[in-house]
Amino acid sequence: FRIHRDIRFSKDKTPYKLNCSALVSAGGRKDMSTPGMYFELGPEHIRTYGGQYMPDKDALLRIRNKIVKDPGAFRKLYSQERFKELFGAIRGEKNKVLPKEFKTVAELEPLMYNKQFYFFSQLPASKVSDPDLVKLFMERYSVMRPLNDYLAIP
Repeated sequence: FRIHRDIRFSKDKTPYKLNCSALVSAGGRKDMSTPGMYFELGPEHIRTYGGQYMPDKDALLRIRNKIVKDPGAFRKLYSQERFKELFGAIRGEKNKVLPKEFKTVAELEPLMYNKQFYFFSQLPASKVSDPDLVKLFMERYSVMRPLNDYLAIP
């Protein structure tokens, strides 16, 4: 994101970006195909994201092949009670059509259609000055880590 935008000739002088964010990932900030933890601090909320937001074609194929081998293991990770309390459901764009080898598993596991596998937790912006904010982030990290590890296929 750009920090500033050209407002010289604009009637609307609001900044381009109102939030600040950071990505913590084994692949670094430029590697979008390695799962990590993304923080977003904004005026309305604080969000913590996890999962695989932009897997490349090979990574997506590896994830789908891993799900095909054991769909129950994948489902177990995102069906845990604490995961659902903090993050809800796995989100992401979906394919309309899947290759034939994935269609039978997709009947049992609809997330096979996903092109992205991400999730987020939201806190009120007032928590930004809370002394326990780091603890809240670490709790979310510990809950998201098993699914991130699953999606981080070598």
